[in-house]
Amino acid sequence: MNSLRSYPRDYRLIGLSIAATLFLAFNPAFGQDYGRNDYSLNFKGSLLTPLDARVIKIYKFLYGGGLESKYYFSKVPMAFSAEVIFLHGGDMGNLNSSQGDYMVNVLPMTIGTSYEFMPKKAFNMFAAGGIGIVYISYLVQKPVSDSASNPVDEENQTALGMESYSNGVTNFGFWIGGGFDYKFNRNWGIKSDIRYMFFGTPEIVGGNLGGIFLHFGGTYNF
Repeated sequence: MNSLRSYPRDYRLIGLSIAATLFLAFNPAFGQDYGRNDYSLNFKGSLLTPLDARVIKIYKFLYGGGLESKYYFSKVPMAFSAEVIFLHGGDMGNLNSSQGDYMVNVLPMTIGTSYEFMPKKAFNMFAAGGIGIVYISYLVQKPVSDSASNPVDEENQTALGMESYSNGVTNFGFWIGGGFDYKFNRNWGIKSDIRYMFFGTPEIVGGNLGGIFLHFGGTYNF
């Protein structure tokens, strides 16, 4: 019989997160607080740290920002959200390197739902998850070293010839996580969350481009 340690770490994390969300959602202790019945617009900065060792060799992190719209239900302490985020990673600053250079842009477009623990309070915590599509575009530039007419000067690390190619792919993605928001007044506040996000495995990076996702930004409540 396989032990828990034999399963991938990512699946254990997802399973534990789902179990914790279901426990809190059906815990009677949280049944006293109902929904808030309003709408918010969240603008955020984003930072992604990949977990796949094959990807980290090329992209140590991706950064960017985005917008999220969120509707809070009135009868239950839950909300529905839709968001779009733009992320960028890679380094094109050393085009003469014999290792080549990579650049990637990622555009996740997702919908999700969240359980709001204290939706009517100034400080609120939530657990959330979502699904959607992710568009990934990339650019690769490498020195041509397999041709006698375009050798690489290893001593000076300069390529006498370069080749480049680019492409784009659309993958299915999902995320799960949690966070908090704090309202300064009726309209303005801040919000932060941490997620595990899966983007799929584009051939160019040879592994899972997703990982730990951090968001922090402001909110405006209508």
